[in-house]
This record gives sequence, structure tokens and C-alpha cells, in this order.
Amino acid sequence: MLLKKVYFADANKLRWGGKQPALKNRRISSQRGAKKKIKGCAVDSWRIVLKNQILILFLSLIGLLFINSLAYGQWTSVPPPSVSTDWFLYGVCFTSPSEGWAVGGNNANRRAVLLRYSGSTWTSVPPPSVSTDWFLYDIHFTSSGEGWAVGGDDTNHRGVLLHCSGGAWTSVIPPSVSKNWGLGGVHFTSPSDGWAVGYDPINRRGVLLRYFGGAWTSVIPPSVSAAWDLYGVHFPSANEGWAVGRDVINHRGVLLRYSGGAWTSVIIPSVSTNWHLRGVGFASSSEGWAVGEDSANRRGILLRYSGGSWTSVPAPSVSKDWWLNGVRFTSSGEGWAVGRDSTNRAGVLLRYSGGAWTSVNFPSVSPDWELGGVHFTSPTEGWAVGEDSSNHRGVLFRFVLPATKS
Repeated sequence: MLLKKVYFADANKLRWGGKQPALKNRRISSQRGAKKKIKGCAVDSWRIVLKNQILILFLSLIGLLFINSLAYGQWTSVPPPSVSTDWFLYGVCFTSPSEGWAVGGNNANRRAVLLRYSGSTWTSVPPPSVSTDWFLYDIHFTSSGEGWAVGGDDTNHRGVLLHCSGGAWTSVIPPSVSKNWGLGGVHFTSPSDGWAVGYDPINRRGVLLRYFGGAWTSVIPPSVSAAWDLYGVHFPSANEGWAVGRDVINHRGVLLRYSGGAWTSVIIPSVSTNWHLRGVGFASSSEGWAVGEDSANRRGILLRYSGGSWTSVPAPSVSKDWWLNGVRFTSSGEGWAVGRDSTNRAGVLLRYSGGAWTSVNFPSVSPDWELGGVHFTSPTEGWAVGEDSSNHRGVLFRFVLPATKS
């Protein structure tokens, strides 16, 4: 199981409606012959109509299946590069269909994992030195050469900030927060403006870090409860953003909004007696989604932000025990969410299209695996990452929507 979960989470009959074709205008040589010809013509016409209708029905069925396959595209499992004997992935970000990164943890060597996708190949990139025990949970790039990754340093009991500039990664000393804290999410609106969120067990509250003017600073979070954490963050614009997490005291999710230069705690919709949020994604400042886990009902959570308020949306049926970790939207009408099906020990893939969420079939990976992060550069290209617990390695899923012939 991924570490982020731990640290707090009558169709068979043809009916014909028309009448037989009229033949009254056909010229005939005799009445007797006319009867024969009319009778034969009627039967042949019926056969032609029947054949045509069957052909139309068949082509319609093929077309429906083709459209359905286009709608869901094709998810394929991509063999990961060699990293170690035990490692996982949790975050992923692409700047184009041919350029992207994935991050996670190397349990064998107690350090982070950095994978780069360039051209058409994934390679393992040696991370910079941070400590003797550290991991990465999220990553975000504003361009192919500019990005940040965040996580936790278990040796020094603080968050991890890695900066990629010009293709090289460096470790950045984080600002002081407390004697024990970490980071779980990061998002930038430009190379000079971004946010990171996390958890502070000492002060029993979420962590908010802002990058602005070339430096990171710790921002005092708004009051939520006596104990709460943050897991994910997303900014649709520089002046508008959201962070999500868990309220440990009240057994519910946390929703923070950044607007007008300040963070505020937002009233949340009723879900159950015990639930929390793990991921958030917006298509615009007025349209977004948050996902997580309903521990009381043992299923995933889908919250929608539209028209200035949040509402709980019924999730599709997956299994008796499942949850969601991440979400990504390419437009207000097109998005994906990923997670874990604990009943079947497999990943979860949900697609939002046409105003509804559906559970999507996926390729087999192993007897025990899950998905932690998802990212799309367009509705036709995307990736999902996670952990293969059976083979002790990361999971890489690729989505490609088949091109239609004009």
C-alpha cells in the first residue's frame, strides 16, 4: 500500500413499421402473370428490406461499440525501468505528450524515486542528496525545464523541496515550520508563483508553503479544528486555489480556499460519519472536483464545485471497499480519477464524460496493485502511476485515444 494512505487515508425480434411497397403503377402483360409478378416482387422486396434493416442494425451495433472504444480509449500497462528491489510511484506530471516526470519512494534505499519520460522512454534519474531516509509524493512542472517535487524527509523530520531547472535537480532547504512536518502536494501557476501543502503533527494542523519572489515561506493556515492535515492542492489561476485534506477531530474532509490573497476554511457538504479528501483538480476557477475516501461506507468520494458551492456526487459502483487518491480534468466535461480497490487488490480508474462518472476497465498488472496519481496533457493523452505491491515496483499506465479516420 502506498505510504500516503498510511500517514493519516424485446431486442431479439425485429419489428417492421412500414407497409409493403406499392406496385400498382407497374405495367403487366396479363392478369395471371401480373399476380405472379406482384407476388414475387413483394416477397423479394421484403427480403431486400429485411436484409437492409439487418445490415443497418449490424452497422449501428458496430458503430456503437466503436464509439464506446473511442470514448474510453486504450489504457496500457507500460513496463517500468529498473530502480531497485522495492519501490513505488505516487505523483506524475507531463508538460507535453513526449515530456514528463513521475516521483515516488525507494523502500530498498530509503530515498526518493525520479523517473523521466522523454521521447518514448522512461528512465530512472538519480535524485540529489537530501538525507538517509526521504521520499517524494507529488510533482508539478510549468514547462519542460522548470518544476518542483515535494515529499518528506524522515531523517530530519521535515518537508522536502526539489527544484528542477534546465534539466538538473537540486535540493532546496525548506523554511522552518515545526520539529516534525512533511509535504504531500504542490502546484504552480508560473515558474515564480506556487504552493505546497502538507502535515504538521507537532502543531496538529496542515502546512501551507508559498513560493514567490524566488523563495519559500511558511504561511499560517486558517483555523479548522484541533487536529487536521492537508494532502492536495490545485490553483486554476494565480489568485484562486484550493487545498484538501482531513479533519481528524470531526472525521471529515477539509476544504481550504485561496482567494483575495488569503486562505479560508470552506463549509463542506455532508458525506458520512467518517471521510476525508486526498486529491483536487480544477478545469477553471468555477469548475472543479475533489476526491477521497468514505471510510464509513468503504467507497470513494466525489465532490463537485460548480456555481460557487460544493456538492457530493454519488460514485459509480466499483466494489465493497475502494477509495480515490487523485483526479485530473482537461476540461469541465472531461476528467479522470484514480485510486485503490481493496476488495480486488487492484487500481481504480474512473472517467467523467457526458456529465457522468463511470468505472473503466484496465489492463491486468499483478495480484496486488493500486494507482496514486494521474495527469493528462489533453483528452487524448495521459498517464497514471502507482504501486505494484506483488512485484515491489512502480506502476505506469498510459492512455491514448485512437485517432479517427477522416
